[in-house]
Amino acid sequence: MFTKKINMIRKKSAFQTSLSVLALAFAVTFSQCKKKEDEINPQGSQRVSVDDEPDMSMADVDYVISKGETVVDNDELDLPAGSVIVIESGTRGPLLIRNFNGNDGGKYKFVNAGGAVEFQVPKSNAYSIKVENSTFFSISGNGGADEYGIRVNGGNNGLQIDDLSSNFTVNNLEIYNCGFAGIMAKTDPRCDGSANRGEFTMKDVHLFNNYIHDVEGEGFYIGNSFYAGWTGNNNCSGSELFPHDIHGLRLHDNIVQNTGWDGIQVGCASMDTEIYNNVVDNYGYKGEPVHSNGIQLGEGTTGKCYNNTIRNGRGNGIILLGLGDNQVYNNLIVNPEERGAFADSRYTNQGSDFAFYNNTIVNPGSEGILIYSTVTNNQAYNNIIVGTDKYVEFGNGAEGEEKNNFESENIEDAQFVNAASGDFRLDENSPCINGGVNLSYFRYDLDENMRPNGTSFDIGAFEH
Repeated sequence: MFTKKINMIRKKSAFQTSLSVLALAFAVTFSQCKKKEDEINPQGSQRVSVDDEPDMSMADVDYVISKGETVVDNDELDLPAGSVIVIESGTRGPLLIRNFNGNDGGKYKFVNAGGAVEFQVPKSNAYSIKVENSTFFSISGNGGADEYGIRVNGGNNGLQIDDLSSNFTVNNLEIYNCGFAGIMAKTDPRCDGSANRGEFTMKDVHLFNNYIHDVEGEGFYIGNSFYAGWTGNNNCSGSELFPHDIHGLRLHDNIVQNTGWDGIQVGCASMDTEIYNNVVDNYGYKGEPVHSNGIQLGEGTTGKCYNNTIRNGRGNGIILLGLGDNQVYNNLIVNPEERGAFADSRYTNQGSDFAFYNNTIVNPGSEGILIYSTVTNNQAYNNIIVGTDKYVEFGNGAEGEEKNNFESENIEDAQFVNAASGDFRLDENSPCINGGVNLSYFRYDLDENMRPNGTSFDIGAFEH
């Protein structure tokens, strides 16, 4: 896409002609790649108000991070909010980004250009990319012809975002071969209270179009796991500390494959959370107890989990440990060795329900849906659960309502289009067609086809 080598620059005042050409190339690239991510979510809720991709149409390039630089610190560079910062293409080592604090009208934009950036970092290194004390920024790998223009090979964590960082977007990165997490974003509690609940809140986190694979821990590790109290890795005389909240998380359209632990783990996301359109495959391959789930909505997490495809894992397809007020719908869950979905009873007293609508669960190792949570209004409507003799079950004192679920030990009874080849849409003769309860809020299926397409909702994730 670029016909000349990008010169290394230190300040905007140098090489103005070259930078203007580069900015024009950016504008062409982004006009072709821009998605309509600011449209209304078809499931009925407004997406979070953060930039989905850098808006390069009027941008110039303010700084280029050379392959030899390992630290970029804006306390030294003093780049203004809204600056465009190019990461030089080619193979490089780890990178620490710190002290880039923008604002809602001016976000720092880190992006590749002129080819892909290839991070090659040993797993023994703590990170490949790390961001500290930064707000209102994006890291985007769509600055060229490659779908994943920033490729991260190695590091214990591929991308680590911490030290009170907030209001950020990460998209179009490929991350693999990590010793632990692909993307980790959280600041653990501190003895001085600066990172603790009530003092700091991580806001407007947007993670999309990333490809994370072959990592030994979690694919995504977003937020602390111990909302109800945390005592780990601190010198606070054993005091119980409370991790910060996350408000406004959108995690969607990512591919996660071959994770040793959970595919996607989210904790402390206590307000305005949506996890959707992700594909999670071969999760929990290490078989670690309680660390082998496809998607975990951990302690303190509320919100929506929908339109995800989750296949072939050692644990539960989806596990909920949150505050209640969780809606799980239009998910396809195939071959979990444990349950299709499990709502546990940890720290659920603040919410009112766990709702499971129009999910298709095929061949779970035990229950299709198991609910332990004792919140007041558990619901399971319009779910297909096949390949097991344990369907929707309640335990640990939990109660709830079941309506219009299709349940059978035989997968063939649901009459999918071609279950053997992984097509779990409904054949025209399926008994699940028009068999569901009408749920007017959920207007689209997993394929984003309108519901209903007939006299009533179909059962399962797909509307015929």
